[in-house]
Amino acid sequence: MLILIFSLILIAIFKLRKKYTKKMIRKFNTNNFIITKLEDEWFEGRVVESLPEQKSSNEVSLYRVYVFRLFTELSQPVKEYSLMHSTPENIRKFKLTSFRGENRGPHFPSILKETIIQDKQKTKENFFLKLPAKYPISRILNDFKKFIQLNKGGITEEELDEIVLGFCHLFETTFFQFLLYSNELDYVNQFLSEMVNIQKTSVFGAEYLLRLIFLLHKKLLNRIECSDTADLTFDFSIYLLDFMALNYERYFSKDNYLKEQ
Repeated sequence: MLILIFSLILIAIFKLRKKYTKKMIRKFNTNNFIITKLEDEWFEGRVVESLPEQKSSNEVSLYRVYVFRLFTELSQPVKEYSLMHSTPENIRKFKLTSFRGENRGPHFPSILKETIIQDKQKTKENFFLKLPAKYPISRILNDFKKFIQLNKGGITEEELDEIVLGFCHLFETTFFQFLLYSNELDYVNQFLSEMVNIQKTSVFGAEYLLRLIFLLHKKLLNRIECSDTADLTFDFSIYLLDFMALNYERYFSKDNYLKEQ
């Protein structure tokens, strides 16, 4: 009788474990920020995709991973046990350095590098960006904030608000001196003259935000005396660039331009 009871218990446990295994949630979701080690160096990146479940529950889950410092996807999938969630604590623990350490100039994903070159060329040919933008900078930054809250741990909403406010303030203060091409000045001034107490971040779009980040990488960060502040600003600009590249079709379009007569 005892043997029969134990047999029934073991069968029940086996069925429960099998049912639980099928319903297990993966440790990492698409777009979660992660840390992983390549050879002898730690890198921060983002989960592109979790590969299909293996046939055996004992097999290790695999993930496609995109690395920020290289702005590229790794050629081979990474096993789950080689990934950790990216948090300030883990970054300190594994001594990851700022992206700025290896990039003292503009560091852009290739698709955004090409976009900023095309933006300059189109503007010089008197194709100006439509105003107000369909997706203004304030909305892009709010979307970015939600994205970071969902995918990168250990950062409070207050800290993210400060970062977003910093980008907005930087845009407002550098706009006329650094972010406009000479031939679009009249067009922009005419538009702004019709607005009253308007925040520029609420009407100018993604292409102008790219111009700001380019300026930030090329000139402004070198003027910041506190290296920790400069490093943090650079790192979040990299996250922002990655986010914009990830949502490229939403924020960028040839239809954003019009031919000025």
